Amino acid sequence: MIVILASEQPPLPGNTAYRSSCFPLEITSGQFAKEWRAEYEGGMKNFKRLYEQDNSHPVEVVGRKLRKMMPWLKAKEPPK
Repeated sequence: MIVILASEQPPLPGNTAYRSSCFPLEITSGQFAKEWRAEYEGGMKNFKRLYEQDNSHPVEVVGRKLRKMMPWLKAKEPPK
């Protein structure tokens, strides 16, 4: 999931095998580490934007409301 967030590449329908075969290359070549380090050193602006975008999605908003109604889950709020 981090790879998708970091690279902002949308999933390609019907081409999952190709997409999943790219992940090991990004990791083994060191490309992912270089991109993640640059993102981290740059203040994680892109990551924070994507995180907030996902966190404010209607599914997540409703999920938080529902989890609050189910105390037996002992659900925690995601970090801001």
